[in-house]
Amino acid sequence: MKLFLLACLAVAALLAGAGSGIPPLLLSTSYPVHQTVDNLTLAAALLSPAQASKVFGADIDGVGFLVFEVAAYPAEGARIDLSPDQFTLSVPEDGTLLATSSPEAVVQAMFKGKRPDARAPRKAPVSNPDGAGDGAAGTGRPGSLPPLDRDGWLVGLADREFPDTTATRPVAGYLYFARPRFKSQYGLHQLELILIGWKGRRIVLPLALQIVK
Repeated sequence: MKLFLLACLAVAALLAGAGSGIPPLLLSTSYPVHQTVDNLTLAAALLSPAQASKVFGADIDGVGFLVFEVAAYPAEGARIDLSPDQFTLSVPEDGTLLATSSPEAVVQAMFKGKRPDARAPRKAPVSNPDGAGDGAAGTGRPGSLPPLDRDGWLVGLADREFPDTTATRPVAGYLYFARPRFKSQYGLHQLELILIGWKGRRIVLPLALQIVK
């Protein structure tokens, strides 16, 4: 039995490093923000807590993480190396700069203080079957019943993470960031999703986060 469990964990770890992302929307302009630099167009949407719960079946916002849906559209004939590690999240108001969080970090927060074989902390409704979001483009994608164990959650988050790939056609996926510790309790805070390291260039996508008490 022990060997079987170890094998399952090994498979989960392998799958967690092989995320395939999600299908990108047909047009980059379907996302709230988008920008083109040289041969690459980058687009993104910040999922609301309700949208993240629909997509993943868990209160990811409640354990301290933001989820972005990000899509990259290479120009015809271009080959562009992309990775979640190339993205950072900036909070211009206070100079905060955050690296992406791994699916493992999100799952660890979800199961903090629970036994390794604990069930998922919360089960949310399945995604809207018609793919409609809650008012923001590019969110609320269809999904299946959420996994119920720790390893299942890890595979589920990792599989839909923005892929580590050499893109020759549009790709998309989710990026996870620890929620910045804002100084203010209220109001609209500006965020910047930044792609760095590609030909030494930076693509900056401005987004906004509404803090609700």
